[in-house]
Amino acid sequence: MEIQNIYIPIDIIDIIYKKIPKLKDKENFYKVNKSFYESYHEKTKMYYLEVYLNVDYLKFYNLLNKYDYEKVDIEYLKRICFESIKYLNLYKYIYLDNIRGFGDYRFIFELLFKYDIINSYMIEQNSPHFHTHFYPFLEKSIVKNNRKQTIENINNSDMLFSLKRKFIPKSEKNKTQWIHLFE
Repeated sequence: MEIQNIYIPIDIIDIIYKKIPKLKDKENFYKVNKSFYESYHEKTKMYYLEVYLNVDYLKFYNLLNKYDYEKVDIEYLKRICFESIKYLNLYKYIYLDNIRGFGDYRFIFELLFKYDIINSYMIEQNSPHFHTHFYPFLEKSIVKNNRKQTIENINNSDMLFSLKRKFIPKSEKNKTQWIHLFE
């Protein structure tokens, strides 16, 4: 590819693109010229996962299942996993009523169910409360490649209340409409 009369191989440009850590910077990168736009605009859509993390479950779930992050960009997936754990209870609670609030574990569940790169040590370091009280139940409930059985295990668990089907939050404190785990 020629930029300002200098030839840069597309492989090098791809490496540069992948090394850009922030979504906004990736968007600015592909806006440099028409050729970059054509090459990177669609690729950049997969990086919106960070925008939806702990914010919009439906969009997060759809993106997570649309792209194979392990094959395309494992480093990005690791960063998302780290952030999902680091900010687990900081973003929002889901209120069953106006008094009882629960952590929204749907995002971390989706990452744990789909990928094996989150390990116990990472969770323990970033969220000791989650690691001690919830992670063992979640890990025990997950049956790889069998979502229906996994959800059944969650529904039969003594913990993981916000992931259960019978969890129906009705508080006005909730900022978004609740969506249960997809089966």
